[in-house]
Amino acid sequence: IPNLFQHQDNAIKNIVKFERNTIISSGTGSGKTESFLIPVLNECTKSEITGIKAILIYPTNALANDQVDRLRDILFTLNKKREQVGKREITFGIYTGPTARTIFGKPGELNRDLIYLSFRCPSCHRNDALKCDQENGKVILTCRHEKDVKIKFQIFTREELQNNPPDILITNYSMLQRIMVTQKDKPLFEKNKIKFLVLDEIHAYGGAKGVDVALLLRRFKRRLLKNSFEKQNIICVGTSATMSKASDAQIRKRKIAEF
Repeated sequence: IPNLFQHQDNAIKNIVKFERNTIISSGTGSGKTESFLIPVLNECTKSEITGIKAILIYPTNALANDQVDRLRDILFTLNKKREQVGKREITFGIYTGPTARTIFGKPGELNRDLIYLSFRCPSCHRNDALKCDQENGKVILTCRHEKDVKIKFQIFTREELQNNPPDILITNYSMLQRIMVTQKDKPLFEKNKIKFLVLDEIHAYGGAKGVDVALLLRRFKRRLLKNSFEKQNIICVGTSATMSKASDAQIRKRKIAEF
């Protein structure tokens, strides 16, 4: 891939070619997200089988929502190209506390939690241009300014996530813990093809929270191996701009390796 920074190229090779667990530690705005998103999207494009391929875990809902906007823009362009060659759309969804439970409130009426949502359109680039609508019993996004823009690759409700798991699931660690023990969420992990488990801003998981998250991930990986569509290596990726503040480069590398 041309025009990559050295740390991006190193991370992508480590993840894709060598399939190693990887820590990406570089400055704010240096392209850490692309370092794991390129391998994730590469995995999604190779498979025509539906189901979760990657789980992206964020410490706060605000960070998760920022990633949703970014991923929507990327997939809008990528899925257009895939549609032209007859391939299915790559899908994604966010599963956090505010995620609506069902598509409809009253019969025939869109859930109130969805009616008031609005997003920036990846086509006309206007804020609050995208609004939720429904088509054939599914939630879609339509643009108020460009009537031909319809986004069907984003999954909005828990009901839809459970019935048709996306390729990429965005969540937080507390919701992941809840998903693991909820019977209704069991379909998310049945015959899954999860290959990537990504934790953004890993410096946020220190102290008691860090122990809690470490144990959660161990339980989760055991669950994945038990219910995976086919046995495969699960690659864990962590990102942070502040893993270590040591002035010596070798000390910083050692601290990151120990983490």
